[in-house]
Amino acid sequence: MFNDRPAPSRPSRYRLLFVDLDGTLVAESDSISDANLGALARARHAGCEPVVCTGRSRYSSRRVVERLGGAGWLVAMNGAIVVHCTTGDVIRHVRLAPDVFDEAGRVIARAGMAPICFGVHDDDRTIYADRRKPLPPQYERRQSRRLVFVDDVPARVPGPPVMVAAYGPPEEVLRARDVITDELGERVHVIISGSPRYSAWVLEVHDPRSNKAVGAAFLARHLGVDRAATAAIGDHLNDVPLLRWVGLGIAVADGVPEARDAAHATTRSSRDDGVAAAIDHWIAPAAGP
Repeated sequence: MFNDRPAPSRPSRYRLLFVDLDGTLVAESDSISDANLGALARARHAGCEPVVCTGRSRYSSRRVVERLGGAGWLVAMNGAIVVHCTTGDVIRHVRLAPDVFDEAGRVIARAGMAPICFGVHDDDRTIYADRRKPLPPQYERRQSRRLVFVDDVPARVPGPPVMVAAYGPPEEVLRARDVITDELGERVHVIISGSPRYSAWVLEVHDPRSNKAVGAAFLARHLGVDRAATAAIGDHLNDVPLLRWVGLGIAVADGVPEARDAAHATTRSSRDDGVAAAIDHWIAPAAGP
């Protein structure tokens, strides 16, 4: 899948390795270091299948998945979608309830931000945004080929999305989060984080069944893999449930404090090939002489 001739290693005690993308495996340009690629190959050779587990959509994950060989499983959009990359078979697809989408979208708009809808269609390519509110200029330029503007989100979006999100200054994001959680409570799973790429904060509203731990557990059950035989590497708040759920949770050294606290172990920083270091130490250590 990754390299033709991985170095020999002992059989792994783990069968699934869930790997986050941004801030963990890939850099700004979606590049993957040779060290990380080689280590992922060694993990697979040792019997531990790497699984990309990301907040991204299927569409925005595609270049990384292709770089990894285009095979195997993908857990996308924070666990809402689980798909086999070779066959295209989708075994999990969780959307927001229509009334939840309606309320969350209107709260975001009242807070002064543009509601952005992901996963409306099965290919995840199209992003719907409300033209009445501004988007970060960098975001609009970067996603120009995917964006479809409508006059009213959620009324003009053709069906509920997997996720509704918004970019904005911290005060607007926090205000929208507080209102959404107060009004919708356990009917939503809300994630906020910083987005240096777009010079903004980002708010994401998911169905409560959509988090990386739930998606990973779903795939493990589907494949008949015990929880104790799963591992994960991550860096951010959306990785916290996953790092707690797996048999071995590993945080990169430059991850947020919450991720490091949730993990069982810490590896090197993402800039220093932390994924490779974690695999070589815990997942697929080299065979002895």
